[in-house]
Amino acid sequence: AGLFAHLYRMTNWLPNWDSLVFREDHQHMEALGRWFLAFAAKISTAFEVPWLNGVLAIFYIALAAVFICEIFGIKSRLCAALTGAVAVTFPTVTSTFTYCYVADAYALSFLLTCIAVLLITKKRIGPAVFGALLLSVSMGIYQAYITTAIALLTAYLILGVIKGDKSSASLKKALKYIICGVAAFAVY
Repeated sequence: AGLFAHLYRMTNWLPNWDSLVFREDHQHMEALGRWFLAFAAKISTAFEVPWLNGVLAIFYIALAAVFICEIFGIKSRLCAALTGAVAVTFPTVTSTFTYCYVADAYALSFLLTCIAVLLITKKRIGPAVFGALLLSVSMGIYQAYITTAIALLTAYLILGVIKGDKSSASLKKALKYIICGVAAFAVY
């Protein structure tokens, strides 16, 4: 689904203002709060190479879909495939591919967010602490994916209520998620 949706962009150079300016960019964007972006961007290249950035981005989004399936306990192969297809063809992903020189790093941020949410939803405190650290690293790449964490955690809470969680248990989970979010922001 990712190749079908983004193959044209991955095999062509579609100039926009950023891609004209950033034909080579080492992603030093600490002033924008993206203190980890330079490290995440080193996985691929400092140049806009759409096929490389695109393949890595699709790979990271596919892995993120695996973690989303794990978060929500999706066992059906069809539902898992649809989860991946929706994740990789979502309009914001297409928009991110407009800035293909950084699409892989932003997709890595999305992946780290999904891993962080999975860890935060675990019952033990150790994984939650590590999840909060991963969430701060994700924000250090691209802050926008904090909204993904909020949406996934909210959906997880709602699903728990639908399945019959007691309101006190849901409240404790919500408090834990808020504490992890505050801790992630403090580290960020």
